[in-house]
Amino acid sequence: MKKIISTALLALVLLSCEKLNDGLTRLPIDDVNPEAFFTSESECQLWLNRCYNNYLTVPVSSCQWCSDDCVSNNMNPWMIGTRLVTSENTGETYWGWGTMRRINLFLENSGNCRDEAVRLHYEAEARFFRALGYFLKVRHFGDVPYYDHVVSSSDQEDLRRPRDPRGYVMLQIMKDLDFAIGHLPEKTDVARVTKWTALALKSRAALFEGTWRVYHADDAFAPKNDPTEFDGKPVSLSARYFLELAADAALQVIESGRYDIWSQGQEPYRSLFSADDAVAEEVILAKIYDNTTSELKNFAHSLPYNYDQYNLSVPRKIINMYLCKDGTRFTDKPGNEKMWFLDEVAGRDPRLSQTFMCPGYRLVGAKTLTPNTFYKTYTGYKPIKFAAKEENAIMNKGVCDMPVFRYAEVLLNYAEAKAELGTLTQADLDKSVNRLRARVGMPKLQADVTADPYMERCYPYSRMTGGNRALVLEVRRERIIELIFEGFHRYDVLRWREGLQQNSDAFALCGTDVTGYYGVYVPGPGLYDMDGDGVKDFELYVTDKTSGPEIPAANARKLSDLWLVDPDDPLDQAPQKGYMTAYRNDPACRRWDESRDYLYPVPQPQIDLTGGALVQNPGWE
Repeated sequence: MKKIISTALLALVLLSCEKLNDGLTRLPIDDVNPEAFFTSESECQLWLNRCYNNYLTVPVSSCQWCSDDCVSNNMNPWMIGTRLVTSENTGETYWGWGTMRRINLFLENSGNCRDEAVRLHYEAEARFFRALGYFLKVRHFGDVPYYDHVVSSSDQEDLRRPRDPRGYVMLQIMKDLDFAIGHLPEKTDVARVTKWTALALKSRAALFEGTWRVYHADDAFAPKNDPTEFDGKPVSLSARYFLELAADAALQVIESGRYDIWSQGQEPYRSLFSADDAVAEEVILAKIYDNTTSELKNFAHSLPYNYDQYNLSVPRKIINMYLCKDGTRFTDKPGNEKMWFLDEVAGRDPRLSQTFMCPGYRLVGAKTLTPNTFYKTYTGYKPIKFAAKEENAIMNKGVCDMPVFRYAEVLLNYAEAKAELGTLTQADLDKSVNRLRARVGMPKLQADVTADPYMERCYPYSRMTGGNRALVLEVRRERIIELIFEGFHRYDVLRWREGLQQNSDAFALCGTDVTGYYGVYVPGPGLYDMDGDGVKDFELYVTDKTSGPEIPAANARKLSDLWLVDPDDPLDQAPQKGYMTAYRNDPACRRWDESRDYLYPVPQPQIDLTGGALVQNPGWE
């Protein structure tokens, strides 16, 4: 299961002295001679192993990719509009080019391998990672310069190359992925890329580009200067073109029968993410972690630890999206706005209690209930996804493998592409979204569903563009619930053109319950049952603790310790009831620039090095 790690570790040791500036021209002084390397499978594999570490990015820090879907101790610059044009964003998944150069160097010398089957396999793996690397760059910057060869220090034309249109780059990505699909092994493997990984990436990248073209068709971020010819053939790029590619790639994975939705056990959704080893039935590719042996001790993460360290939680908006167990909308229930926590989470989509700490929660292997420390978060909704045993909730002791591609996302990519195309049928729903609902015993989503007013307020830009708006919104609901904390939502917000909700001024457009970082509604001082066993085990008080020794001091809090906003009197500075909130100054702290913030700024040194051939993104000049 952990088979990729030992060779990846060896690669890191052999190549640890590599120093790159822009990564395009410098050959690391301790690298092997490429003209004499790549002669065997082990050499090809060793060279490409670094791609797994550099490009398989997963959110293993507390607020690495926070958006409007989660909060922690501090808002990150993306959330509050304080990103700057600096020399930052030069990592491999941003503007860095070291790994891309490494891939091109391999492809230029892979002919050294005389075993054609081996050569084609690793050329396909290399082209998968080149496609992934360029997709990450397009996702951040839009237009980027495209290089399919190693650039020499004397090649001034390439070194001063302007950005290629994103449409051209996306076509190159699709071309690389088609090669990978045709030459990667069909055998499933959670540790190395396969044909199915390439199809999953194709569905992800094509869906991103297709929906970007749907929702940014009339603004400064609309794709421009698309090629009309590619590889000697005419092309006509459109949102439909990419959405159809996304749906087709996802359908190939579905019809292959290679994967299934993990449905074993009483809590199948939770167990999928608390297992040490990636569940191969559903996970297509994972980033592998294991600290049980000395040589692997550095290959661990701190996500469960960071939940507590950074008080990670989610706003009420996300909790409101979970349906009731009978399939009805929670936000349609009378009084839902001021429901106490135990009543709020009762009778909901089981994924709610398998993602957040709810009554009856136990750590994996624990014999007693785990105390609900909701008061240690800002909104009261404490995540448990990826949390397993108590010993793993320590810094660098998290060892559950992190999914990078899983079958559930492929099903959602298929459903969303079809919904945006306006061709999503009941049969399509039954083989995609309804597979996810069946895992937890939820009723099927019906093709004739009506639009949810709450979801419409959450996503005001989800206008009709040829697709079915009601189904688009329902697929988004499923996507947010199913993929939460897996690093998707920030980039979904970008492609859906819904960044305005990051702006505090959006209150008037969407409502404070949608755009504010509100959480659990606290009715006031008193004794509360937090674990649902019928015994009062927590106290909230105004001045002094009133309960006896049956409630220890650790389970009692002053109301003033919780940041509350009284919806009946928002200006009250010392409320005794109201919503827990993440940031007291929230109405003034978030600024989203609709004309700038959908793309990242190009690092200024890169613009300077090209003599201005690279141009800055709109609004960052």
